[in-house]
Amino acid sequence: GSAPFPPFQVCANPRTPGIAITSLTAVTNNGTNKSLGNLPSLPWTTGEDGCFTFSGVTINGTGAFHLLANSLYSSQKFNVKPGK
Repeated sequence: GSAPFPPFQVCANPRTPGIAITSLTAVTNNGTNKSLGNLPSLPWTTGEDGCFTFSGVTINGTGAFHLLANSLYSSQKFNVKPGK
């Protein structure tokens, strides 16, 4: 099933404002892609701090993940627990 996870940031490297985020993928520690749900409409644009923050997103799976935006910019790793 799918599980929600807390609000999360993906930042451009270097942190550049105004970058259009056109794709977001969840990736497990072993490199498997998982689908995301409840995403806001694409594209998103990085803010003044070079990051995009989103909330209310769900993931099709549980365990350790990181998010990959535009196949270039990675979030920190995080754990998703089973939904209730």
